[in-house]
Amino acid sequence: MNSQAAIALGLLSLAGCELDAPIIVPPGNSTVDGGSAFADTVIDDSTGGVVRTCSTTLPACGDAETGPCYPHPALGPNDGMVFTLGANDLLEVAFRCGFVEHTGSGADFKIWATVPDGAAATVDVSYDGSSYSTLGGFFNSNPTFDLDLIAENKLNVIRFVRIRDNGTGGIGIDAVESLQ
Repeated sequence: MNSQAAIALGLLSLAGCELDAPIIVPPGNSTVDGGSAFADTVIDDSTGGVVRTCSTTLPACGDAETGPCYPHPALGPNDGMVFTLGANDLLEVAFRCGFVEHTGSGADFKIWATVPDGAAATVDVSYDGSSYSTLGGFFNSNPTFDLDLIAENKLNVIRFVRIRDNGTGGIGIDAVESLQ
């Protein structure tokens, strides 16, 4: 491990998952994987085009969620409870400790979703919750996504996943799962 990677890992462990700037984690290191395998925080959601802000800051790892959006059907493991996106609605969830893309190719996270015929959504990801990269869209139920698709941004740790309906509505989001 080079000295820059060692410094980044040291800062990461001191920060307790409350980092302010994107980081690049050395391949094969799972230090950031301290939280749930499933998204555990709702940032925003919308119903009928009306956006509801659920959290303005990402709570510390282990803190209990409170507020207007809890409990939320899209959080935690896939359990059959869903948040249904209407036409052009969105859902933004977060992992309090983020998750790491491991070396090699393959899916890094899965959206447990039921997608009716003709419906589609776009998925954006971010480390810091303000600067997003689009991974692409999905048209089928339970899609998986690989962060290699945005490797040019060198974004291999993400904490935020935003799902935006492309106009028809009806997509039921059950959970967002890290596949590490």
